[in-house]
Amino acid sequence: MKIHYLFCLAFVTLFASCSLSEKPKFITLEKVSIDGSGLKNKVLKFKADAIFENINDVGGEILADSIFLYINDTKIGSLAPSRFDVPSKDTFAIPLQGEISASKLLGSKKNDLIGNILGVLSKRKVKLDIKGGMTFNKGVINYDYPISETKEITLF
Repeated sequence: MKIHYLFCLAFVTLFASCSLSEKPKFITLEKVSIDGSGLKNKVLKFKADAIFENINDVGGEILADSIFLYINDTKIGSLAPSRFDVPSKDTFAIPLQGEISASKLLGSKKNDLIGNILGVLSKRKVKLDIKGGMTFNKGVINYDYPISETKEITLF
């Protein structure tokens, strides 16, 4: 009988010490860039790091499943769904990657194509809106993180 009580006490103590006191904190997006090296293939590569801080004793998983990229209110691409492990008691970066169609970035209408190419090449800096969300999962616990940031980036 004492063994049963000791087992229950150990289980409750272990469970209570490994709890989520706060949800992991989304800090910012860093190292946001669009790489033009794939322009020959009509595909550009988007890269960014999502910075989080987890003060909890337990980790979990973050799903980046609905993040979209916009320039001048025009959707130019999205990121492929990805899952990432969340370490306990750490500040960490989640690498985000995606591909953008060059025709969406430069314009798909034939009349606007030359104007957009000249505009992009002459400015070289554009404002990129990153909108969407990520979800933290640990068992039955889910936290949503809305993402809405504007970054000025240099193209190519």
